[in-house]
Amino acid sequence: GGTTAAPSGGGVGEAGVGGAGKPSSRKVTVRLAGPATLWAAQALAAKGINPPNEYLGYCLTAFCRASGVRSVYSSKVSDTSVDLEFTISRL
Repeated sequence: GGTTAAPSGGGVGEAGVGGAGKPSSRKVTVRLAGPATLWAAQALAAKGINPPNEYLGYCLTAFCRASGVRSVYSSKVSDTSVDLEFTISRL
């Protein structure tokens, strides 16, 4: 599996405008192709257990915070990947 990060929708989405016309926030999508957590979630779901798995989102949120970046995210799960869409802005 691999990890890619790209602005969502092929471009940077502005959620607002800060000083000097600079965007105050951006949307970034991180796609995790075939992560181990996806396999584990599918194995548990086959047994009728469906716990939420936010480990990846929590780790990236902590990284953003340590880097001086505020973030919120949503996640989408498919059969082959997990997409985390972050809205990020400076603290």
